[in-house]
Amino acid sequence: MKRIIFFCMFIFTLAFITYTANSESEERFADAKAGLVMRETPAASGKKICVIPNGEVVDLIEETGESVTIAGKSGKWSKVKWNDTTGWVFGGFLKSPGDFDTIPVFDRFTGKTYGFLLNEDERADELTITVYREGTFEGSCYLHGSGESKFSGKYKSAEKDHVLTFTLNGNVDGVVVAETEEKFTRKISNLKFTVSYKDEKFYGTLYIPSCEGFTGREMVEK
Repeated sequence: MKRIIFFCMFIFTLAFITYTANSESEERFADAKAGLVMRETPAASGKKICVIPNGEVVDLIEETGESVTIAGKSGKWSKVKWNDTTGWVFGGFLKSPGDFDTIPVFDRFTGKTYGFLLNEDERADELTITVYREGTFEGSCYLHGSGESKFSGKYKSAEKDHVLTFTLNGNVDGVVVAETEEKFTRKISNLKFTVSYKDEKFYGTLYIPSCEGFTGREMVEK
């Protein structure tokens, strides 16, 4: 009888430890230039769920099996959660937070909407911009007395020493004075937008025609 009780307690303890270990997640970063494929099962033949963009943060839930080598990378199959999706990825293309600086600024910054931190005495209520990975951008600016201006277009990019430079070409559409609703359209021609990464923060330099100009101002995800 004692052996049965002891065995049951052992099984319960082992199950609790396993559950606790698997329920605690750790942050990792996708390190695959073409994106990291998430699959339904821990195998290269598993059905594809989605592709996680390079530089995206995922929660590591658990790892399984022995280490294998795929495309010159060694690692275990890892169960991760990205946004609201859970599945398996090859761990050879995951990096720990300590390796985050090795991921290009382009991959960390693009695909998300960022806004400049503003002071109370500035004309703009808000200035946001989204740079998409496929080569386009869009954003908006709210000015006291003038309302909203929207801008969009295409870009080229270059990166060196954790400084990312976008060359923007497109249009700005807005109103001169909110009360009169006098509309305007202005060209954006070879406009420089630089983004640097330092101390785990992004800093941007940008001037959109008809809006505020910023130099080395901190930017936050919206």
